[in-house]
Amino acid sequence: MKVWMLPLCLWALSVLSTAGSVYAGDETRVISIDGSITEIVYALGAADHLVGVDTTSRYPAAAQALPNVGYMRQLTAEGILSLQPSLVITTAEAGPVAVLEQLDQAGLRVETITTDSSIAGVYAKIRRVAQLLVVQERGEELIGRLQSNIQTLQAQLHDRRGQAPPKVMFLLAAGNHGVMLAGKNTHADAMIQVMGGVNVVSDFNSYKPLTPEGGLQTLPDIIVVADTGSGGQAPASERVLEQFQLLQHTPAARQKRVITADSMLLLGFGPRIDQAIEAMAPAFYVSR
Repeated sequence: MKVWMLPLCLWALSVLSTAGSVYAGDETRVISIDGSITEIVYALGAADHLVGVDTTSRYPAAAQALPNVGYMRQLTAEGILSLQPSLVITTAEAGPVAVLEQLDQAGLRVETITTDSSIAGVYAKIRRVAQLLVVQERGEELIGRLQSNIQTLQAQLHDRRGQAPPKVMFLLAAGNHGVMLAGKNTHADAMIQVMGGVNVVSDFNSYKPLTPEGGLQTLPDIIVVADTGSGGQAPASERVLEQFQLLQHTPAARQKRVITADSMLLLGFGPRIDQAIEAMAPAFYVSR
């Protein structure tokens, strides 16, 4: 064992010794690290298990009143262990890996749920969380409701689909980080595919700052703006079009096919996936 790990391990052992049965199979003290996992816990009616969440857990509002362990990609073992959880549920995006390894070495059960960003992936995520919380029946009920809602939406919108897949520019209004353009291999790219569109970006992964010229050159049919929180300001789409005025000359802006919605709703791939589809539908499906 490395010397630098001794203080942490000794501290963790102290927590373990005082937690009693909490670390002996009592899975009533849960920390959820990932907004989509937190939403699922609430949707399953199991919020009483939660003793902590991360900063991406903004919905429902009640989650924001729980103790917070920090940003999911910048976790600390001390912050998590101090809440004496019996189970941590997270996704593959959580880290750093070294911290998760420290939690494991301290004897804490950490369950990492890995699914793809798709409707089927949402169902798989719900099933796994329901299994961990021993509420499998509720999980199947939730999945059944989502399937019914999504099938109804798809049936209603089928006749309004355009002839060719629309070209979509997906933007993240990221507060102080500016406006980011979503590339391939992102949740935004996956949501575009769910809606039957084509990402205007094909030459880079992840997110890059939007430039006015680059935005105009892509000539999107649809612009989707995922808002991380306007804080009482004008809708994110209005702010983006004002800041990047060249976008007003795109087919999307001219035809008023610009959508703004909360970033966690659009990118979470959680139990509100049906609401995300419904929010985006007006731009993706044309009236006839």
